[in-house]
Order: sequence, then structure tokens, then C-alpha cells
Amino acid sequence: MKKSTVHNILTKNSQKFSYSVDVTNQFKKDVVNCYYRGLDMNLLVTAVEILATEGKLPAEYKPRHY
Repeated sequence: MKKSTVHNILTKNSQKFSYSVDVTNQFKKDVVNCYYRGLDMNLLVTAVEILATEGKLPAEYKPRHY
């Protein structure tokens, strides 16, 4: 995956979003690293879509403090 395709993947349905998605170069690099490590990219896309439509993530996406 190239950095140039990251923005397209994350904003493919940008017409339905209430908030705009701005992707920095560092975020693109991090996404490419996650892709090559074999992490589930669908989880990231889902989280970005939730942020773009609602503006915040539900509690299940936040880290737990033990």
C-alpha cells in the first residue's frame, strides 16, 4: 500500500460525513506500517467513519484503565 492511497481509502464515502477528515503525512506513514504488519484495516476505517459522522468514538474504542 502506498501513502497516496491511504487518504482515498479513509475518505471513500466522504459525502455522508458530518466532519471532514484531514490526513497528515505521519498518519499516512502509520497506516502503511499497520498494513504491512498485517493488522485489520477494517477496524481503522470503521473508527475513522465513526469519528467523521459522530465526532467522537464510543466508549468501547477507548482504552481501559486498570
